[in-house]
Amino acid sequence: MHKSLAYILSAMCLGAIASCSDDEGNPEQNSGVYDFVTLDSKSNAGSIFTLQKSGDSDLITYESSYTFANDSTLAEGDRLIIKYLRDGGEPYTSGKITLQGYRYLDNYPQQIVRDTVMNLVNTPSEPIKVTSLTRTGTYLNLQAQLSCQVTSTPSLFCLISSQEKADDEVPQVRIVYIASQPGENFMTAYASWDVSALWNRETCQAIDVIYETPTGQEAQTFKKQ
Repeated sequence: MHKSLAYILSAMCLGAIASCSDDEGNPEQNSGVYDFVTLDSKSNAGSIFTLQKSGDSDLITYESSYTFANDSTLAEGDRLIIKYLRDGGEPYTSGKITLQGYRYLDNYPQQIVRDTVMNLVNTPSEPIKVTSLTRTGTYLNLQAQLSCQVTSTPSLFCLISSQEKADDEVPQVRIVYIASQPGENFMTAYASWDVSALWNRETCQAIDVIYETPTGQEAQTFKKQ
């Protein structure tokens, strides 16, 4: 079932995703849905993914026969992007799916980091071009163009917060990106961060996300509904 390091090109510009099927010539391969999900569990019997379509919508559970037997990189609880078909039902309804492919995310770690960790308080970020920044539940999901010389794994790509301001009504978090090979080109990247450490605080009313762009600093606010 698993085709190691095979790739499917996505019309949605998701880049390359590891293929889970031998049917690359099947036209249905092009009709799959792409989503940020959490790998809730994996076993010899298959895998389970959870996601929310948007904001505070209901939690959706997908069941797949794919076992990740040939992939020791992903662990339970990790975020990733999957390409799939919903078997016998509409997307965004819980049930069985056919997993067509998956893509690792480019950020690490996948949780907020305090600014005192790794001495990030005054760490400058290189510019990014945000294509999409959305919230699903307690996750912030990002699609962006990262400045670089050539496409390569970032030296640092994380979301940091100030411990001193964690109880603010609108705490600020900052995307910090450092290229392994800085340059004036850009590469497509995907990230998802668990912000529950701030979002679930009783004092939190919203979160401000700050990031550097080629034309200066920008911000996006996510309010509790």
